[in-house]
Amino acid sequence: EESRGWEQLMERKMSHLLPPKMDDEPCEPSTTFHGKEETNYKGLSWTAPPAGMGSLVASNEPLEMDHHKCFVPKKCVHRFTGRTKGVQR
Repeated sequence: EESRGWEQLMERKMSHLLPPKMDDEPCEPSTTFHGKEETNYKGLSWTAPPAGMGSLVASNEPLEMDHHKCFVPKKCVHRFTGRTKGVQR
């Protein structure tokens, strides 16, 4: 019984570090819209993919990593300056 009490004590101490315990039953997925309107000025739903991605998402083929190109900037456009010393709370 003493070891069980020790386990409960350690579980309470470590509970904030561990992931929450989940029930065995899977939960039903759901979404909640918090905006003013569920459609934009074109009448598209807030869940609709962007214009360029619509054809890629509509096809049931897996998305490739090279479906669009990303580039590293060639020059620094803006450098944010701020404090030069530390900040205390």
